[in-house]
Amino acid sequence: ETVDPEAAEADGLRVRPVPSVPSATDLPSPPKSPIHHGPEGHVRHHASNHSHHSGTPRGQQGQRVLHHLTTKIARREVLGYSQLVLQESAYDNAYLLPLISMGRFFGRSFFLLTINFILQYSVAYLLYTRTNVTQKAYREKLFGLSESQGACYYPEKYEPDIRCTPDEVYLATDWKHLDLNEDNHWTFEEASQLKAEHLGSRVTGRRVNMTEVYKNIIRVFEKYAGPRIALCDTQHQVEVFDQLTGFWEVGYITNITSDNRIIAIYANATKLNVFENRHTRKRLNGVIYTCSFPKCVDTDNGAIDSIGSACQGYNGWDACGGTWDDEDFKVGKLCCTCGGGSRSFGLAGYSHLPVGLSMDRITSVDGYTLCKQDALLPAQQDECIKNFTTIPNHIYMEEIAPFAIFCLLPETETCSNMKLRNLRPHVEFNIQSTVPVFFKITGLSTATDLTPDVICHRAVSLFCPSVFTLQSSLFQEERTDACGKKSRSVQGNDVKVTYQASSVYGDPVFGLTSAMFQGFLFLIVFLWGLASVAEFRSISVWWNVMLALPSCGIHDCLRETWESSEEDCSLEILGISKKIRILTILLNLLPRSILQCCIFIVGIQYLLSVRNISDLILNSLALTFLVTVDEMLFAAFAGEQNAAWIQATKPIKGRSFRFMDRILALTHIPFGMFMFFPILIWLSYYLISNKIYTDQLADATYCLCDLEGSNCLASRTLAM
Repeated sequence: ETVDPEAAEADGLRVRPVPSVPSATDLPSPPKSPIHHGPEGHVRHHASNHSHHSGTPRGQQGQRVLHHLTTKIARREVLGYSQLVLQESAYDNAYLLPLISMGRFFGRSFFLLTINFILQYSVAYLLYTRTNVTQKAYREKLFGLSESQGACYYPEKYEPDIRCTPDEVYLATDWKHLDLNEDNHWTFEEASQLKAEHLGSRVTGRRVNMTEVYKNIIRVFEKYAGPRIALCDTQHQVEVFDQLTGFWEVGYITNITSDNRIIAIYANATKLNVFENRHTRKRLNGVIYTCSFPKCVDTDNGAIDSIGSACQGYNGWDACGGTWDDEDFKVGKLCCTCGGGSRSFGLAGYSHLPVGLSMDRITSVDGYTLCKQDALLPAQQDECIKNFTTIPNHIYMEEIAPFAIFCLLPETETCSNMKLRNLRPHVEFNIQSTVPVFFKITGLSTATDLTPDVICHRAVSLFCPSVFTLQSSLFQEERTDACGKKSRSVQGNDVKVTYQASSVYGDPVFGLTSAMFQGFLFLIVFLWGLASVAEFRSISVWWNVMLALPSCGIHDCLRETWESSEEDCSLEILGISKKIRILTILLNLLPRSILQCCIFIVGIQYLLSVRNISDLILNSLALTFLVTVDEMLFAAFAGEQNAAWIQATKPIKGRSFRFMDRILALTHIPFGMFMFFPILIWLSYYLISNKIYTDQLADATYCLCDLEGSNCLASRTLAM
């Protein structure tokens, strides 16, 4: 190298050679064979005297070439971690400009660096906030602020089973959850225990309002239940009330009219009377029962007799001899009052049948009745329920349990989905003289109402709200918010409902749990890791150089070298002053290192937070913009002079380490691979954690919205 002393003096620099730091790159290269051109332009190598006389085997010559190339590559790898090449960025500008200006432009260069840090830290913070808020918000929709407050939760730790149904519904579907003392009676005290503390409170601490469920059931029973019921049909012995004498008389039913009256004979065989239903009762074993009559429907269907009367005109009259019959009207066949008509439930329906439950089966009638008479306030009425009621096992299993399982379905449209999966609950009725309370609650009155579709829809929309409390209603609101919009598709004769949240995970091509999306996500995250390798490698070289450069005075740290012409000038950094070293480390290198770690972690989380492929692509582009802010700031505000200084600066040598040099020489592994190994470990950790987290959210979403999944307890309950 040649130095132009006049140029150096003009710039006020003292030219003094400073010994460079020992490095593996200072090792001498293998001697090269002299090259000569023959007379015909061919190139030939002159070997050493030994080779000339004895000859060199072709294999040994190839080994020497391979050794030469390997050594050369090893040197380049050593330079890769011990030699810093300045780039056109705000970081490198903040380091070089104070050296060139001898500290005069320190403030200007670090002002640009400060803007860079503000921008990058701000964007990183916004990405971190957005990522965590988005994931936290959706997780709160499913699991709440804690594992005990959301729509879904895991009843047992370290178990995959998940429950996404109201706790009171889950408890009501199984008698053993209610009968805590196993005496085959559910009492208000047991309901209070369940209210105070969930059966699984040792794990979740979830609270349920089972006392309200208990009181709702009692109120429903009280509304529709009546006295004891017995079937009263033709030829049955009954007691009828004679309004003329004011006494109950024993008689026999001869016919039942279509207007719900009976024709009975009593006192003697010749006297007939028509009685209202309420004036008829039955006595069995000394116990009085209210009569339940089969409903008869006239089947004249517009036909009339010879004098223009239909069946309705015969009700209550002793005119069944057929005196006015004609071709299309036979009174004994068509009219109920004369023993004809039809008693089929298909025509008569069920609305006339009473509930088969009597209050004396669930209460101490006298005490409960007296208590209710004196109870003026709701709290006093609750005390009556608490002190004088109990629900026996057989009544609960007949009136509540078969229909409570429908309440596992979150809404009526789910009935069709369950039908397609053969999971819709099935209930069979054996209707004779009474009906379950369920019929009165849901308004089932005709035979066409007893289809599985109607029963499921009525149970979900009418029965469940009348039995369960506000907690179930709030749960449905949470579910609606979490599952999102609905879409419908026709499958055969049924309509399948799909929820937006479920399709986000379940789409076979672009769903978050699909193999294609997971593979694409892995590829993007892997590329982000590769992009981070270059930045971490640059930072590691910076630390090496900053700690290895010798200390020097502020005027002795830079050497300017002129090449063949005055325009070709290069700058060589010989050392660094103590002040600039400390400021560069504290204000440049250390914040940059912390920033890169933050950007790397936030970038992974930002990429993993996406819910579709388009967002994944946009997020990766946003991260590319984030990591190039320093270069954009330099290009916009540093100027061409700063760029020329950086381009003219020779690579800065740091310290090489013998053990690292040996490893690079023996393994032939690029230095970047050593940087990538820890990055790959972090990437693997986040990818595996994200896969577990995504599967957990997917299971909860399927269970909450579709009652689907091998770990969904509601789905397994419906399958029983």
